[in-house]
Amino acid sequence: MSNKNNKNNNNNNEKRNCKHKHKHKHKHKHKHKQKELNPLLKLINAIIRNDLQLIAKTIEKGCDIDSQLNGVTPLYLACQEGTFECVELLLKKGASTEKLTNGATPLFIASSKGKDKICKLLLECGAKIDVIDEIHGTPLIDATSQQHTKVVKVLLENKANPNLTVKKFVPLIVACQEGKTEVVELFISSGANVNHNTGEVTPLIIATAMNHIEVVKILLKNGADPRIEIEGSSAVDIAEDGDNDELFNILCEAEEKLDDLDEMEKNEKDEKNVKNVNNEKIEKGEKNEKDEKNVKNVKNEKNEKDEENEKDEKNEKDEKNVKIEKK
Repeated sequence: MSNKNNKNNNNNNEKRNCKHKHKHKHKHKHKHKQKELNPLLKLINAIIRNDLQLIAKTIEKGCDIDSQLNGVTPLYLACQEGTFECVELLLKKGASTEKLTNGATPLFIASSKGKDKICKLLLECGAKIDVIDEIHGTPLIDATSQQHTKVVKVLLENKANPNLTVKKFVPLIVACQEGKTEVVELFISSGANVNHNTGEVTPLIIATAMNHIEVVKILLKNGADPRIEIEGSSAVDIAEDGDNDELFNILCEAEEKLDDLDEMEKNEKDEKNVKNVNNEKIEKGEKNEKDEKNVKNVKNEKNEKDEENEKDEKNEKDEKNVKIEKK
C-alpha cells in the first residue's frame, strides 16, 4: 500500500513538473514576442499622440523605423494621422519615403488626405512623385479625385507628369469629371493634353457628359477638338442627346470655327502648292533659257575657232606660195 502511494505521489510530481515546464515554456515564448512588439507599439502610440519626445526616444533605443504593424509603417501612419512636425522628425531619423503600405507610399496617403505641406516635405526628402499603384493610380490622380487643389499645385510645381496614364485615366480627365475649373487650368498650364484620347473618353467628352459648361469653355479655349469621336459619338452629339441647348450651341460654334479654320488652312496650302509649281516652272524656264544660251555660246565659240583655224591655214598656204614663187 505504501509503495502504491509513493508511486502515485511520484506520478503527481512528474505531472506537476511537466505542467510547470509547459507553463514556463509558453510564458517565455509569449514574453519574447511582447519584447519584439513593444518598441514598435510604443512608436505607433507616440505618433498617434504626437509625442515627439517619445518618438525620438523609442527610435534611439533601437526601434526599426521602417518596420510594419499590420502592414502599416510609422511614416505612413504619421502622414495619415500625425502632424507636420511628427513626419519631419521621422524623416530626419531616416524613415524611408518609398516603403509601401498596402501598395501605397506615404506620398499617396498625404496626397489623398490633402496634406500639402507634408507632400512638399516628402518630395524635398526624395519621395518619387510619379510612382504608380494599380489601385490608387498616382499621387496626382489621387489628389485630383479628392479635389485637393493645394496638393495638386505642390505636385505640379515639383514636375509631376500631368499626362501619365493609369488604367486609361489621366489627371485632366479626372479634373474635368469633377468640374474643378481651377484644377483644369492648372493642368493645362502644366502641359496637359486637352485632346487626350484614352479610347473610352476625352477631357471634353467627360466635361460635356457631366454638364460642366465652364470646364468645356476652358477646354475649347485651349484647343480641345469637339469633333473627336468615341464609339461614334462626339461632344456635340452628347450635348444634343443631353438636351442642354447652351452647351450644344457652344460646341456647335466651336466645331464650325474649326471647320472654317481647316478650310482656310487647306486653301492656303493649295495656294502655296500652286505658287511652288509656278516657281518651279519659272525656274525650269530660266534654266532652259540658260542652257540654250550656253549652247549658242558654245556654237559661237566653235565657229570663231573654226574661222581662226581657216585663217591660219590660209596664211600658211599663202606664205608657202610666196616662197615657191621666189624660188
